Amino acid sequence: MLALRPDDRVLAAGGGDATRVEIRVVDRHGADRPYTAGDVTLELDGPAELVGPHRFPLAETGGVGAVWLRSARTGAGRVRLRARHPSAGAAQAELTVLAA
Repeated sequence: MLALRPDDRVLAAGGGDATRVEIRVVDRHGADRPYTAGDVTLELDGPAELVGPHRFPLAETGGVGAVWLRSARTGAGRVRLRARHPSAGAAQAELTVLAA
């Protein structure tokens, strides 16, 4: 199954704060399943920006990887990152952007 793990759950508004979000394919016990092929498609809602592509190639990185989320220059609130993979399913991570 697909797993998303953000390093931080809260970002400061204003565009100067960011966090890394790990992308992994794991088994039902949480152990990594390396060498999973296929692309992960990412969608983001809320006051943040995805730094990098909206499509992540797992086969090129051994079945694990990461993307960065940066707080938007304006706005505060909840951010939701959703990921989908053809065989590993879907996952989502949520974090909050707080007004400065």
